[in-house]
Amino acid sequence: PMKDPELLARARAVLPRLELIAVREEYAGAPLLKSLGVSGDRIRFTGDDAIESAYESRPPSLGTRIGVNLRLAEYAGIGEEILDRLRESLRLAAQSLNTSLVAVPISLQECESDLVSIAKLLDGGKPFSGARIESPGDVIRLIGGCRVVVTGSYHAGVFALAQGIPVVALVQSAYYEQKFIGLQDQFPGGCRLIDFRGKIACDELQGAIRSAWESAEHVRGTLLEAAARQVDIGLAAYRAARELHSLASFRTTAGNASF
Repeated sequence: PMKDPELLARARAVLPRLELIAVREEYAGAPLLKSLGVSGDRIRFTGDDAIESAYESRPPSLGTRIGVNLRLAEYAGIGEEILDRLRESLRLAAQSLNTSLVAVPISLQECESDLVSIAKLLDGGKPFSGARIESPGDVIRLIGGCRVVVTGSYHAGVFALAQGIPVVALVQSAYYEQKFIGLQDQFPGGCRLIDFRGKIACDELQGAIRSAWESAEHVRGTLLEAAARQVDIGLAAYRAARELHSLASFRTTAGNASF
């Protein structure tokens, strides 16, 4: 969340002058922009740009596994002390649903590698031995083989919901709370938040996974409709930006000619 006074002052000076601001979610974006003096008619809510790629890669039917992502990073608020609490819940959930867990890493950066954190979670720290990840498309296809995704990072949720797959989101910071509530608003009925800032019983996470699993067929059509709608409004925002650019170029050319 934006809190730095100097940054807020600069934003108040600059953002109200823009003719178009496209943001991926309304929950946090609209109140922030309006508090900075931006007129509501200059704001467009588009969904995340990654929705288009995931939606276009959607499989014809739901998968059969539980995708797992974990982001161990300061900004996520999740540390290694949470691993034991998560590990048992995931194991029992997969066992009760007669399915398997599959790693779906997003960040491969050394300082916050999901490959490392998921290995610690699922394999107790053994080297990651899952499918080779070389592009976002590889992760999208992995997620497409899931029926539910449990995630601590935003884009694993985006890649799942855009393919009609429900998400259980792990929250332990205000930063990720905003991001995941934004996804809840964009994909109604598809994203359940589990807040680890309080004491979470093992069976609460299991229950959320089971509920998402059982509702997956029912919500799939609604989630895909939401994804298609966001792809359309995202493309419309780019067209509007192009028109603004063309208009600005015309004004500049006309001004130079007049001079």
